[in-house]
Amino acid sequence: MKALLLVSFMLLFTSKMSAQANSIKKTKAIELMARAKALGFVIIEDRWARAFSAGAEVRFYDQFSLVVDLVHFRWRNEVEVYTTPDYSEYVEFSEYDARNYLATELRYYPKFFKKYNY
Repeated sequence: MKALLLVSFMLLFTSKMSAQANSIKKTKAIELMARAKALGFVIIEDRWARAFSAGAEVRFYDQFSLVVDLVHFRWRNEVEVYTTPDYSEYVEFSEYDARNYLATELRYYPKFFKKYNY
């Protein structure tokens, strides 16, 4: 998990630098960008969630973009099963609920953002 977070931060910082470098150049007709995200968190002590996504974004004339991401999302629940009638001893099991899906998005950037180099 730490390695995935490190890779996503590295991609974030390098994409920021390339986006700043591209804002100096003239507008390109079509740009292709890679995207990646990693997220993991604990809700309470027995519920965990994690998500990963990787994909690409194609931008047309700085006004439209099409984003396609492959997403993996997983819940993990720890369940306690008591083995004695007086509830003094128990065994823990993990239940997993994983979901994989393809997410698409079409974005429109209005012209009034053009003067600020977004």
